[in-house]
Parts: sequence; C-alpha cells; structure tokens
Amino acid sequence: MNLEDLKKEYIRIKTPADSGWTGLEPKLTLQNTNFAPILTKSLTTSLMLLLVLSAVVGTAQAAKPASVLYPVKILSQDIYAKVTGNYEIKIKKRTQDVVDSQNSEKELEKATQEYIETISETKEEAIKKGNQEQFREILENQEEKLKQAEPQNPQAQEKLQEVIDQTQKAKGEVQGQKDDTQNNSQNENRQNHIPQNNPGRGNNR
Repeated sequence: MNLEDLKKEYIRIKTPADSGWTGLEPKLTLQNTNFAPILTKSLTTSLMLLLVLSAVVGTAQAAKPASVLYPVKILSQDIYAKVTGNYEIKIKKRTQDVVDSQNSEKELEKATQEYIETISETKEEAIKKGNQEQFREILENQEEKLKQAEPQNPQAQEKLQEVIDQTQKAKGEVQGQKDDTQNNSQNENRQNHIPQNNPGRGNNR
C-alpha cells in the first residue's frame, strides 16, 4: 500500500465533524432545558402537599380521643413540645381531653391512657433537664382541675380518680428524685470540705 492509498483510506474512515464533544454539547443543552417544567411541577406538588398537611393538622386539633385524627393531634403537639421545650401544653391538653370525654366510655378510656403516657414521658424529660419543681407545679395545677371536674357517671368518677392518683404518683416520684439529687449534692460538698491530714507533720515531743 503506497502513500496515495493510505491517504484515501484515512479520508474514508475520518470521524464525522459532528461527533465527539462538538456534537454532544447541543444535545446536552437541549436536555438541560427540559428540567424546568419538571422542577416547577415538583415544587407545585410539594406546596399542595404542605397545604393539605397543614389543613389536616389544623382540623385534627379539634379531634376527640379514639377518633381517626386524634393520633395526628397527639403527634403535632408532641412535635411542638419538642421544638419549643414547652411540655406544659401537652399535659394541659391531655387533662382537658379527660374532662371533656366523660360521656363516652371509649373516648374516656383513650384520653386516660394518653394522659398517663404523657405525664410519664414529660416526667422523664423534666428529670433529665432538672426541671422537677416546674413539672411538679404543673401537675399540681392539673390535679386541681381534675378534682374540680364533676363526674358525669360512675365510670367517669373512676377514671378521674385514676388520673388523679397517677398525677400524685408522678409528683411524688419527681419530688423523690429532687430530694435524692439535693442529698447527693450536699454529700459531695461535705466530702470536698473535709480537711485533709498533712502527712508532713508528725507528733512532736
């Protein structure tokens, strides 16, 4: 094969001008322009879901115990309490649920259960953060409210008393935890103030 034959073969197999990056760039640019409608649709869908969720949460605030939306109500108030650090609102809401559910056995049972679980959870949180005194005052206020509620029937009276007993129990546990903490602190202070014997001094005669 001579030089002329090699030249003809090179021209025959030469890569087209529109191949490689030169040919690929317009195609990529065209594809990138198609993301705008997709992004707009995604944002619109997300906004609609957010609006629907907000409406559901708002409606759930009036939900009664044992209803379909009651768990949504509980969850939204749990999130609010964790974000703000205000657990008093949870206890107040659960107390009011107990008082308002006296005429329905099913609702009262659920309200009582949620109240007991709530004070148990918030008690642990109060102890962890050292807010025992504040938590005890909250329980005292809710206990007084429960005692002032007039039982509508024997079952309501029984459940109200159960809730009051659980409230008093939680108060006692928090107070006991507080007393233990104070005693431990006092013991540590005494240990820190005990005079140490000076080993350099002996009995002089």
